[in-house]
Amino acid sequence: TTTLDAVDRDGNTALHYACRGARHETIAMLLEKYDAVSVSKRNAQKKLPIDLLWESNEVEDRESVEYTESVFRLLTAHPEMMMNCM
Repeated sequence: TTTLDAVDRDGNTALHYACRGARHETIAMLLEKYDAVSVSKRNAQKKLPIDLLWESNEVEDRESVEYTESVFRLLTAHPEMMMNCM
C-alpha cells in the first residue's frame, strides 16, 4: 500500500480529500499520473470520491471548466463502476 492508497479512519483516500476540497488540479494529478484506483472506493459514509465533489461546498462554480473536467475524469476513470451507481 502506498501513501496514495492509504485510508484514514473514516475510509477516505487522498482522492476523497481532493474531491471534498474541490482541488481540481490534485484530482487530475491523482487520476492521470498515479492511476488513483480509489475512484471506486466508498468511505465509511458509503460515499465515492465523486459524491464528495458533487456535495462539496468548496465548489465555487459548478459550470466552470475545471469542475466539469473533474467530474468527467472521475466518471471516465472507472465507467463500469459508475454505471452501477446511477
